[in-house]
This record gives sequence, structure tokens and C-alpha cells, in this order.
Amino acid sequence: MIAVGGQQAIPDFGGIPINIDPTLLKWDGVPLQITWHGFFTAVGTLVGIWLAVRWAVRAGFTEDDTFSVAMWGVIGAIVGARLFHVIDQWDFYSRDPIAILKINEGGLAIYGTIVLGPVAGAVYAWRKGLNVARLADVASAPLILGMGIGRIGDIINGEHHAT
Repeated sequence: MIAVGGQQAIPDFGGIPINIDPTLLKWDGVPLQITWHGFFTAVGTLVGIWLAVRWAVRAGFTEDDTFSVAMWGVIGAIVGARLFHVIDQWDFYSRDPIAILKINEGGLAIYGTIVLGPVAGAVYAWRKGLNVARLADVASAPLILGMGIGRIGDIINGEHHAT
């Protein structure tokens, strides 16, 4: 790892430092910024859902049902990512419970996404009477691809190498 300008450490891939600002876009006077992490997470989510819906339709599911399952999965993934992070960092959050709601300040755990995203999608699919096992089989590869795309932002930010 290499420290640049007292800022964040960046990865050193075979002597080639990756020196990219973690912020993709920001505007003066606007308290909103788009980070590489957020951008690639969004792109990965959209690509994963798009491909999963296409494959599910080919497997006999309706586009509406599949998209609804995906949306519940995304909601479960976000809640799970935050919940697992809060549990992992409970010493901090137990002293400042309001910080649990400050998701914009960071703190998501991929394990929560992996666990609660599929659970939320599966519960919704089951309640709709869909074949959960078949839908999970169709959607698993596109979702893993989406997660892989999302990790590109982590590499740019200098986070989570080889995890």
C-alpha cells in the first residue's frame, strides 16, 4: 500500500500505483457527491438485475414478478449490509445509536448483502407462489456478476483487496 499526500492508502499492483480520487463527482455548494464505490455498486446492481430478469423471463417467469423479487432483494441487501456492519462495529454504535442511521457516512458489510438480499427476495417469491429454487438458480450468476462489478469501486478506493 502506498500513502498519497497524507490521504488514503492506495494499492500497489506490481509496482504500479493506482492513484485515483475516490470521489467521482462533486459539486460546489451541494452536499452530494458520487464516489467510485457508489457508482460501481449502482452499475453492478443494475447489470445484475437486468441480466437476472432476462434469464428469468427465458426460464418462464414474468418480467414483473422477477423485477419485484429483485427489488425486495435489493432492499434486503441494503438493510442486511448495514445491519451486519452495525453488529460488527457494535462497540461504536452502542455509544452513538443515532450513527446507525447515518448510512451516508459509510459502513456496509458485503456479508449482510449476501445473506439478507437473497432471503428477502426468496420470501417475496415464496409468498407470490413462485418456484424459489428455480428462480435462485437462474439469478445466482447474474447477481454474482453484479457484485463483482461493484467491487471495482472498492479497488479504486483502495479497499477490500482480495476479499
